[in-house]
Amino acid sequence: MPVAPRSPRAGLFVASLLGAAILALGGLGCTSSPSQAPPTVALESSSCPDCECVGCAVCDGGDCCCADALAVSATPGGHPEPRPEPRPAPVDDPTRDGPVFGAPREALSRDGKYLVRWASAPDPIPFNQPFQLQVAVLDGEDHSTLLSGSTIGVAGWMPDHGHGMSRFPRVESTGDGRFAVHGMLFHMLGLWEIQVDVIHAGVSSRADFEVVLE
Repeated sequence: MPVAPRSPRAGLFVASLLGAAILALGGLGCTSSPSQAPPTVALESSSCPDCECVGCAVCDGGDCCCADALAVSATPGGHPEPRPEPRPAPVDDPTRDGPVFGAPREALSRDGKYLVRWASAPDPIPFNQPFQLQVAVLDGEDHSTLLSGSTIGVAGWMPDHGHGMSRFPRVESTGDGRFAVHGMLFHMLGLWEIQVDVIHAGVSSRADFEVVLE
């Protein structure tokens, strides 16, 4: 019996069915998984004593991103060692809040125009060690009026030996008739005179103070 030839449309239909079946069978052998982000690596948290940065990339490399901590040596783990806390100064340390001046002394100048008031630090004045003076120049009649615009010169003198100090002190004006005198030093025991020369409005006069080092 002769076989009727197949139509081209039937062949295309069969081919499409076979292709769909192959795709279905191939899909049974694999399952697609959603894309996963690359795992993040958490940096070990650092302990920066200044900026308290945690896990920054610079600290993880061995140096802290804080400028002050760059001078701190790093541990083998790559993080700066905590700096020790500063030790507080003793309560009885006189340098904690600056020099401590003693009770003031005062005297009129030789002509009575000026009142000179001073205090030393340390007090009493030490032997062969530097000390400072705070000096104030006031009106000789009104002892509550500071003489702004005045200048002074200060010297140490030993009247029994006829010589002065082995150094020149430095006088600094702090304003309104007040002065700071640095670099005083009495290098010998015995009687000393602190001589304060005052110049105000073109008039000069001296005030003398005796100091005995024993």
